[in-house]
Amino acid sequence: MRNLLDTTEEIIEYEYSGMCLLAAEEPTSVEEALGDEAWRLAMESELQSFRDNKTWEFATLPAGHKAIGLKWVFKVKKDPAGNVIKYKARLVAKGYAHHLVLLKKELLGLGFVRNPLEHAVYRRGSDQEILLVGFYVDDLIITGPSSREIDVFKEQMKENFSMSDLGLLSYYLGIEVCQTEGSITVCQSAYARKILENAGMSECNMCHTPMENGLKLSKKEDVGIVSRYMENPKSRHWAAVKQILRYVAGTINYGCRFRRQSAAECRLVGFSDSDHAGDVDDRKEYHWCVDEGKIDVRHVGTEEQLADILTKALGKVRFVELRQQLGVVNLQRD
Repeated sequence: MRNLLDTTEEIIEYEYSGMCLLAAEEPTSVEEALGDEAWRLAMESELQSFRDNKTWEFATLPAGHKAIGLKWVFKVKKDPAGNVIKYKARLVAKGYAHHLVLLKKELLGLGFVRNPLEHAVYRRGSDQEILLVGFYVDDLIITGPSSREIDVFKEQMKENFSMSDLGLLSYYLGIEVCQTEGSITVCQSAYARKILENAGMSECNMCHTPMENGLKLSKKEDVGIVSRYMENPKSRHWAAVKQILRYVAGTINYGCRFRRQSAAECRLVGFSDSDHAGDVDDRKEYHWCVDEGKIDVRHVGTEEQLADILTKALGKVRFVELRQQLGVVNLQRD
C-alpha cells in the first residue's frame, strides 16, 4: 500500500459531481489514515474491491503521455444518532472513482438513462415499471412503484458488484428518513446539532423565525439572503446568521411529513413569488416561462402564497401558518 501511495500524485483540482460532507473523524492526510487501524482496513478493502471487480490492470505508460494522478478520499458513514457505522476509503483518479465509472456503465448497460439535470440520478422504464436510482459515491437509493422491478434490479447489480442490501432508507447524507405505511418523514436533526456545535451555539437562546419581521437587506449596508453576500461581509452579517442558527436550535426536531395520497389527489404544484422588484440592490424580479401550455399558471393571492415563507421576512404567526401548510412539523409531538 505504501508503494502505491508513494507513486501517485496529488490532484489539485479534485471535485465531485454533487455534495461532499466532512466530519471531524475523517483524516486530513494519507499518513494520518495509515496510523489508524480502522482507516487502514478501509483502504485495504478498497484495493481488494479493485482486484475483485478487475477495475484496472498494469500497463506500460505510452511515450509522451503523463500518468493520471490518484487521491485517497475518506468519509465516515453514521447512523441517525451520529454513531460511526462504517469507514469508507476511496481511491480516485482525476476526480472520478474507478468503481463509479463501472457503476455508470453498468446502469447504462441495464437500460437506464441519466437525468440531464441531475447527473447522479438514472431512470429506467415508465408507468408502473419505472425505476429511479440515485447514487453518491457507492451508496445507491432505489425507488419505484413495483417491488418486483426493484428486486430484479438488486439481483442484476449483485451479479457484478459486491453490494449490501440495507433495506428501507433510514439515513442518507445527513438526512434522517422514517417510512411508515401512511407517510414518510425527513429531517436533519443530527446535522443541525453539528452545525450549532461548530458555531459554538449549542446552548444558544432559541427564536421562532429565521429573520426579523419585515427586514430588507442590501449588499452595501447589510445582508439579504446571507449566502449571497459572503464575499463582502458586514457587521450585520453575523447577526443575521446567528438569528438563523437560533431558529435552527428551536426547530431541531422539525421535519417534513409526506402523507400517502390516492392517485386522484396527487398533483405537482409550484409557487413563485413575484415581489415587484423587491431586490433593493438591482431591482430584479422573476417570472415563469411557459412552454406549449404544459404549465398552468394561476394568480395566487397573498393569503395563499406559500412562497412567502422562503422569500420574505415574516412575523411569527404568518411564518408558523405557512410552515404548517408546507408540511413542516415537530416530529416528536406530531
